[in-house]
Amino acid sequence: MQLFKLKTRLSEFDSFADFAKEFNLTKEDLIITNEFLYNPYMRGLNLPCRFIMQEQYGMGEPSDEMINHILADIQLENYTRVRPACRRPASAPG
Repeated sequence: MQLFKLKTRLSEFDSFADFAKEFNLTKEDLIITNEFLYNPYMRGLNLPCRFIMQEQYGMGEPSDEMINHILADIQLENYTRVRPACRRPASAPG
């Protein structure tokens, strides 16, 4: 059974504030990120969307178990978009 399908589109912004403005984030958006990114770049923007910190569900790459716990936590909420928030590694070409 297929729960959902991902259609990948990569975008790059100079700041998370630019990203939030471009995508007009609302309470119906779910952002999955890390605390080390959230605290300096996202917290101060006081956005209406919900943020989930990956570290609260385990360390390393997301496992099936981590995803199942996240899904259980958000099952009663209605989100129209799920966005990962990450940063390009410093070694990546820019």
